[in-house]
Amino acid sequence: MANILIVDDEKSIRISLREFLKDAGYTVDVAEDADEATGILKSGDIDVLVTDIIMPRLTGVDLLKSIKKTSPFVQVILMTGEPTVETASEAVRSDAFDYLTKPIDKTLLLKTVANAARVKSLNDDRRRLTEENHQYRNNLEHLVEERTTALRESEQSTRLLLESAFDGIIISVK
Repeated sequence: MANILIVDDEKSIRISLREFLKDAGYTVDVAEDADEATGILKSGDIDVLVTDIIMPRLTGVDLLKSIKKTSPFVQVILMTGEPTVETASEAVRSDAFDYLTKPIDKTLLLKTVANAARVKSLNDDRRRLTEENHQYRNNLEHLVEERTTALRESEQSTRLLLESAFDGIIISVK
């Protein structure tokens, strides 16, 4: 299961969301502000971040922008108790995975987190496969180069043998 980080300055929301997600089988960390979340992101392997937009010091959108620079593959879900067209459009422009309004519906939260975790997993697989493909191609190029060199050396050796032979040489082809 995916590792989830919940960031909200309201303790009751952190606890409720953590319990919803833990009951669904996720590993869940919580943070009360962006500074604490940044520390957890640096030390842990977080797949999905669920963060409130309105928080003290650094907003959820600012946290999202920061995360996209340092951990670009973490999927970020923004949530707010004061939804507006402006906050929704800012979430979209900031590349949030999704935007939820409070009070959070448990079923919608679980569905959204599952989708975000799936996207993260697929992206991780794609990056892993791309790297494996790159390594395979490098190994194949090296192998072709080795075999080409060996073939050239063999051809050169055979040519030298044929050119310096005083007797006739019979080559049988099957």
